Amino acid sequence: MMKNKYKKVIGLEIHVELNTASKVFCRCSSAFGAQPNSQVCPTCLGLTGALPVLNEKAVNLALKAALALNCKIDPCSKFDRKSYFYPDLPKGYQITQHYKPIAKDGYIEIETEGEKKKIGIAQLHIEEDAARQIHKDDHTLIDFNRAGVGLIEIVTKPQLETAEEAKAFVLKIKKILQYLNISDCKMEEGSLRCDANISLKAENSHSLGTKTELKNLNSLKSLQKAIDYEAKRQEELLLSKMSVTQQTLKWDESRNKCVVMRTKKSAAGYRYFPEPNIPPLFINEEFIKQVKATISNLPDDEKDRFIKLGLSSKDALVISEIREVSNFFKETIKYCDDIQLVANWIKGELFRHLSDKERISEQLTPKDFASLLNYVKRGDITAQSAKKVLKQMLAQKKSPKVLIEELDLAQLSNHKTLNKLVEEVLNQNHNSVKDYYNGKDKALEYLVGQAMKLSKGKANPKTARLLILEKLQ
Repeated sequence: MMKNKYKKVIGLEIHVELNTASKVFCRCSSAFGAQPNSQVCPTCLGLTGALPVLNEKAVNLALKAALALNCKIDPCSKFDRKSYFYPDLPKGYQITQHYKPIAKDGYIEIETEGEKKKIGIAQLHIEEDAARQIHKDDHTLIDFNRAGVGLIEIVTKPQLETAEEAKAFVLKIKKILQYLNISDCKMEEGSLRCDANISLKAENSHSLGTKTELKNLNSLKSLQKAIDYEAKRQEELLLSKMSVTQQTLKWDESRNKCVVMRTKKSAAGYRYFPEPNIPPLFINEEFIKQVKATISNLPDDEKDRFIKLGLSSKDALVISEIREVSNFFKETIKYCDDIQLVANWIKGELFRHLSDKERISEQLTPKDFASLLNYVKRGDITAQSAKKVLKQMLAQKKSPKVLIEELDLAQLSNHKTLNKLVEEVLNQNHNSVKDYYNGKDKALEYLVGQAMKLSKGKANPKTARLLILEKLQ
């Protein structure tokens, strides 16, 4: 009964750091991982008299993201000050776009459990990041290197209904932005962070309940767990005839629960007002066309292209998941025309050895990979030997031709040599021969396996099998 009484209503606010060399309103580096507080200046520290200058590349990337997410572009957007006094914000306000964001009314399509659903995007705006806080037992450290790094915030409409849908939405956004090199979207480094607004509404009701905001969701796992936890907490309150308080909660990973951070402010509480030091941002149709022309090969387009080439929907999804893997696949099939063989080896043996799939081309060239697969396709080496060669290709950066010679893995196809090898196998395995004559088919496979073992994986398995059958007749 409890499960069906209320429905979840979820909206997401996704903050994504833009892939720019410098911060959004000053020239400080935006690189991750530098010595704390080494990438700061009077502007990003909010010192008196310092003035912000908008980063042009940040605008280009934000516009590109907006177009890829099917948003409508505002030809005249503006910046505002969002006032709040926290230690991670030295100015006492954040520069953002509240009243006139660069884009709004977009959408993307997600798929969960085989069902597709269009999720609306209310708005996409540019803003600056706050400093990073590192909480210790009895004190907090602050790294201002992150203060002023350029962000886009993507705000969804409250159209998500489950934690799984929320996860699918974040994954889809991440994939699109990575494909277009708008952001690296590394959640572990904080370049993609997510807040969730959640409320419950009674079945068949059109009225939304009081929402709470969930913060500190730095992984997809945390996002799902926090949503399910908070939905259950709100449901228990409502079933007990108690009310939900509008507040901001923090997900505590160590305790697997949401804890109160503060009572949530209304928009009026942030005292938004126009940023006086940054002029309006005018974007004309010609500029939109130029940026739109740079958008190509979105993940769904790549997936459809691979399906048309003959891959299954499942394989196409795996290969198109990461832009670098998709590009590697497209390059490899220029040199090896067996598309399914290439896909199978990428998602199987190659993925097994790669620690970072996004750096696939740094570890192996498509031409060498195709060359290895052509050896397998022609029957020059066995699949088992090819796996050994691939491992060494990744370790030694040598061509498959050189490694096949060095490792002496060229396939044995010579009938005279194989005949001798098969005779040896039959002489050493009398019981299996007897089993075969008694109708046990598995005995034949065992004998072929012994031939492969004796040849150290070099025997042509088809030829070895035929020769064994001939001798058993």
